[in-house]
Amino acid sequence: MEIISINNIIFSILGYNISLIELIGVVSGLISVWYAVKVNALTWSLGIVNALAFLIIFYQINLYSSMMLQLYFIIISVIGLFKWKNKYDLKITKYKKIGLLSLYILLSSTVLYFFIANIHIIFPNYFTAAQYPMIDSIITVSSIFASSLMAMKKIESWILWILIDIVSIFLYLSQGTLFLSLEYVVFLILSIIGYLQWKKVLYE
Repeated sequence: MEIISINNIIFSILGYNISLIELIGVVSGLISVWYAVKVNALTWSLGIVNALAFLIIFYQINLYSSMMLQLYFIIISVIGLFKWKNKYDLKITKYKKIGLLSLYILLSSTVLYFFIANIHIIFPNYFTAAQYPMIDSIITVSSIFASSLMAMKKIESWILWILIDIVSIFLYLSQGTLFLSLEYVVFLILSIIGYLQWKKVLYE
C-alpha cells in the first residue's frame, strides 16, 4: 500500500524526505519513551502503535531481525500494559543476574544471526539479503530483554536501552533513515534521564 510506503513523502527537513509511516513511528516512539520515564502505563499503548509502524519500515529497508522484534514488542506491550495497570504495588527494583543475562543475549544473538543471515535463502520469495545481520540480531535480542525487564520495572532495562540506542543511531544512519537516527539520539537522552529518575525512586 502506497500510504505506508517509506516512499510516501509528506514533507522534507533540510533536504531529508520524511514519510508518513516514519513520522508515525518516530512521534509515537518518543511519546512512549517519555511515558516510560514517568512510569506511566500509556507507554505500552503508544508502544503498540510504534511497533506496528517500525515493523512496516524495517521490512522495507531489509532489517528483518528488527522487523520481527516489533512482533515481540506488540506482545510485551500488551503484557506490560496489564502489569502496570493492574499491579499497583509493582515497584522499581534491581535485576541481580547480570552475568546470566549477558550470556543469554550473546547466545541468542548468535542463533538469530545465523537465521537472519540466511533468511533470503530459506524464504527467497519473501526476503532479500539482510543488511548488517549481526548488529541487527544483537539489537533485536537486547531489545527483547530490555523490554521484558522494563515490564517488570527493573532499572537495568534503561542501561540496556542506552547501549541499544547508541548502536541503533549508527545502524540507521548507515541505512539512510536520518529521521529515525535522530529519534534514537532523543531516545538515548530520554533513556539516560529514565535511568537517573528510576534510580532516584529506587533509593528513596
